[in-house]
Amino acid sequence: MTQVAIIGAGAAGLAVGQALAQRNSTPKIYEKSLSVGGRNMTRQIEGCVIDHGAQCIKTPSPALLHLVNKSATSTRSPAYDIRLPIWVFNASGVITEGDPELNAEPKWGWHAGVNMLTKTLASGLDVRMGVNVRKVMETGNRYPYTLLNAEGAILAEADAVVLTPPGPQTAEMIAVSVIDQMLKDRLLAELSQVTYRRCLSVALAYARRPAVPWYALLNSDRQHPIAWLACEHVKPGHAPEGMGLLLAQMGHAFSLEHWDEIDKGTYGKNGPLPPVLAEVHHHVQALFAADLGPPLWADVHCWRYALPDTTADFERLNSTGSGLFFAGDYVAEQGRVHLAIESGWRVAELIAATRNG
Repeated sequence: MTQVAIIGAGAAGLAVGQALAQRNSTPKIYEKSLSVGGRNMTRQIEGCVIDHGAQCIKTPSPALLHLVNKSATSTRSPAYDIRLPIWVFNASGVITEGDPELNAEPKWGWHAGVNMLTKTLASGLDVRMGVNVRKVMETGNRYPYTLLNAEGAILAEADAVVLTPPGPQTAEMIAVSVIDQMLKDRLLAELSQVTYRRCLSVALAYARRPAVPWYALLNSDRQHPIAWLACEHVKPGHAPEGMGLLLAQMGHAFSLEHWDEIDKGTYGKNGPLPPVLAEVHHHVQALFAADLGPPLWADVHCWRYALPDTTADFERLNSTGSGLFFAGDYVAEQGRVHLAIESGWRVAELIAATRNG
């Protein structure tokens, strides 16, 4: 039986693991953090549930819809459709209705947050948390590959290795790996094309809820300081009754400019907000017709690799015949959770075909 090592327990890595497990394989997943989901992340703060990464999940295929429905049994947290629409706004803050066809598609959320989807994917898998794989070494032993940490200690051996961290982190890992030089050059040439946007994700709690006909606003021209603004309180279970909970995901330019001014954490409970968060509140306030009042508090997460601006070619990375495979949003057309999952399923099919070939 092929021994598969998967680096990263985000949506793509878990999707590979789930698909291989359904084929009676027993892959091992290595995750450097202490939780699954990657950028499909949910935090619980002050009685609120905050989806700091992906805000909702789309299901354009029966397989994805089946996965969403499966969450009701695997996590005891059924999904619901966020029925309010997503509207758009431009650099001047002018708001218009969004695409009616896109808004007709279900937008799935969970009482306990979107991380329920990745917990569903992780169910039953062998996920090793707190394990930081630094490089891959090609060996002549029983298994072709060995996984090493930063100190050079052996973490695992495998026939095939799937790398799912964001493109730049995957490139760093390949650059220090001990593999055939021609293969390394080929992979790095493709991975070097990947770039990401940064994002400061800011949740703001208010004493009242704004009355608006939309669930979220999307900046259509990428020229506004805010890239995405959502009313998290419209999701059942995400905020106490009457509290306004807004999630502002800031654009790349704003996030890059203020990156060193703020760290992950909760602010404003015992004093004024830091200047950068006061500025975020100002931009949020300007998009509403009604006065929101001062924020009760703000919670911040900093995404260095939020969404890919440019991507790598899936086929070029996964057709080397080397036993190294690549999945994630950076091999999809855009940064969406369902596309990352589908890339993982595609990689699992390639591994299964190699094993059966």
